[in-house]
Amino acid sequence: MPAGKSSAAANCESAVIWLEQQLAIGQVTAGEIQPLSFDPLRRAAVSSAGGPLRLPVLDKRQLRRVIQYLTQRRRLAASLLEPLLHSGKLYADPRGNAVFVLVAGRVERPVGAELRGTGGRVWRGLAPGTRKDEGYFWIGTRAARDIVLCESAIDAISCFQLDPRRICISTAGVRCHPRWLPGLLARSYHVHCGFDTDDAGTNVEWDKPDNHGTEGGNVTYCDGHAAWLPNNKHNFEWNRTRDLNRFPQY
Repeated sequence: MPAGKSSAAANCESAVIWLEQQLAIGQVTAGEIQPLSFDPLRRAAVSSAGGPLRLPVLDKRQLRRVIQYLTQRRRLAASLLEPLLHSGKLYADPRGNAVFVLVAGRVERPVGAELRGTGGRVWRGLAPGTRKDEGYFWIGTRAARDIVLCESAIDAISCFQLDPRRICISTAGVRCHPRWLPGLLARSYHVHCGFDTDDAGTNVEWDKPDNHGTEGGNVTYCDGHAAWLPNNKHNFEWNRTRDLNRFPQY
């Protein structure tokens, strides 16, 4: 729990986040909100138990909004979006969310969807019943032998835009060992990690036998020396080296 935040405030915040997610994916409407009967812990337990996949419905009227968001705000090339839209791996839902479909197998059976809000406030989520361990969102050519794992569908498209010689896959959140990864490794793909260099992206246990992972990691400084830092010192060191902490602010 963040410092200075009471358990009641934390529970309230989690409730608000849950409600915003349900409104965004259309599972709850404003007229259906029942504050007295709301129980976020019970809802979380039900959601984690799984259930049938419920992909958002397609709304072509919101497509322009989604395309504008992806091309103007996320700087993705329209030429990369066209085949995704044509194949149904990308579409817009009635609330203007961008829907990126997770698929499995050669027939690309839908097994879930990443949702990304296109409004002024950052929002992301998953379609109810999504099974991230069964499939993934991907972009690229099947003949490629190099795969880059990314944290989100938008990151995967951005990665492919930078290097179209590779297949770019979204893990739908930072995960170190999705169940479908061994299958790709067994087919002799060269797999690269394209996660962000934030705490979530760098603290994942990709190399369990060595000193990387949840306890800390090796850090190389600009003067060339390297040191192993526990996670509780990582943020302090990173903040201390930022320019805004080294120069007067006017």
